[in-house]
Amino acid sequence: MTTKAIDILQKDPNGFFLLVEGGKIDHAHHAGQARLALHDTVAFDAAIEAAVAMLPADDTLFVVTADHSHTIGMGGYPSRGNGILKGPEGVRAKDGLPYLTLSYANGPGASQSGSRRDLTDSKTEENEFLQEALVPLSVETHGGEDVAIYAKGPFAHLFHTLHEQHYIAVAMDYAACYRSNTPDHCRSPAPTSSGNDTREATTAASRATSFSAAATLIIVACFCLAMLK
Repeated sequence: MTTKAIDILQKDPNGFFLLVEGGKIDHAHHAGQARLALHDTVAFDAAIEAAVAMLPADDTLFVVTADHSHTIGMGGYPSRGNGILKGPEGVRAKDGLPYLTLSYANGPGASQSGSRRDLTDSKTEENEFLQEALVPLSVETHGGEDVAIYAKGPFAHLFHTLHEQHYIAVAMDYAACYRSNTPDHCRSPAPTSSGNDTREATTAASRATSFSAAATLIIVACFCLAMLK
């Protein structure tokens, strides 16, 4: 879907803005199914890789982030090479039961019997397996941690540390000159009527616009792409 969207939007000489969301990651976490969440994270990564391969790096701003976290956590000191969907081999918790490397703070995988599930013979790597959870809820909730943001291309340096969420849209707008041509990188010299002058001015304009983003792609696991022309 990402490549098809880019194929269509690239036909616009004025550039484009594309938002790609890996929504299935969110669905799987809410269902307490860590394997499916990881599976769609891999698909999310493939979408980013495809977009980067298709678009010019000098006038495309790539922004990759998430709109929230989930309550999944990783712990337990598993040995090197141990499957992420398994638990530390030969280790038991104080209740005498095995535990998994990945678990949720809440969700449908929590036990309501007063004791944890015995996962000794559980097929923890199957798609539909419910990951362990602490608080029993029909649907796992979002978390409250800061989420990462990565950027590549013109003005990627604007994404460099902790930011309030509304800043992301403002920075992309500035980079792509969507609402204002006031910043220097948004202005292009006007061509003159002379043939040579016109070619020189066009080259200068091309140089000037190369510093803005003709396309913006945001991939939200979320990833955004701004194509700047």
